[in-house]
Amino acid sequence: MKYLSNGTAACGVFAVGISFTLNSKFAVLPMEGFISSLAHRTHRSFGTIRICIEILMTLTSSVLSVLLLRNLSTVGIGTVIAAVCTGAITNGFSHLFRRPMTLYLGTRF
Repeated sequence: MKYLSNGTAACGVFAVGISFTLNSKFAVLPMEGFISSLAHRTHRSFGTIRICIEILMTLTSSVLSVLLLRNLSTVGIGTVIAAVCTGAITNGFSHLFRRPMTLYLGTRF
C-alpha cells in the first residue's frame, strides 16, 4: 500500500511539472511536444492523448517483454498507474493553473 501511495504521489508531482511547462509555453521535452502537437491536431485534450500514448507504450512493452523475455518483468503496477493517472492529473492541473500562469507570464492561449 505504501508503494501505491508513493507512486500516485510521484505521478501527481510529475503531472504538476508537465502542466507548468505546457502552460508556460517554454520548450518541452520531445514526448510532451509530440503529445501536445497531436492533441492540437486532433482537437483533443493533452491528458487524453497522453493516456492513449502511455497505454499504447505499456501494451507494446508488455507484448515485447513476453515475446523476447518470456515473462512480464518489465511492466509492473507502477507502470500501469503512471500510464493511466499521469494524463488525467495533468488535465486537472492544466485547467487549474492556466489562468494564473497566463496572468503571471502575460501569455495568451
